[in-house]
Amino acid sequence: MKKLIYDGTTYYYQDGKLYDRSFLEVPKADSLPILSNYYAKVDYSEFSEQELINYIKAIKNSELYTLCIDVISFGANKFSDSLNYLNIVFPIVTSCYRLSGNPQKAIDFWISKKNKYKSILSNPLLTSLAAAYCDVKDYRMALYCAKKAYVMQGGKVGYKNELSLVYERIKKEAPELFKK
Repeated sequence: MKKLIYDGTTYYYQDGKLYDRSFLEVPKADSLPILSNYYAKVDYSEFSEQELINYIKAIKNSELYTLCIDVISFGANKFSDSLNYLNIVFPIVTSCYRLSGNPQKAIDFWISKKNKYKSILSNPLLTSLAAAYCDVKDYRMALYCAKKAYVMQGGKVGYKNELSLVYERIKKEAPELFKK
């Protein structure tokens, strides 16, 4: 657990959750400004690729989506030759855009990158894009991305994994796409 002090009060932070001095979880609405303040002070400029990825995941888990996108952008410049970095963070970017209420930005992000980075198209990225297309009610593109993700993961869908949830959403919101 990391110890944080904010406005003279001591908090503890672990795995995306903030606890008060009695080790009771701080409500998310109250924790956002504290965590935002904490993460804003971190100098990540010298982080290794893996350290930056871990930092990005922690920021996302803390629901600091704008900061997460900014840090990913920094890393994309610093590690521009690392397809591993981009493969990991592209689905996080699209997810952050969606979770912050900007699904069209998630779609536009990938459209602007797809010609250069087609080789890192992955199941998590396609699943996130399928969900973004659902958000903007473009169910044909959502189904297209979901089908590609399904093939990439070897035709196996878990009972309640993200891809199966996207399929359920498409079937519920656009059942006509599944009629023969």
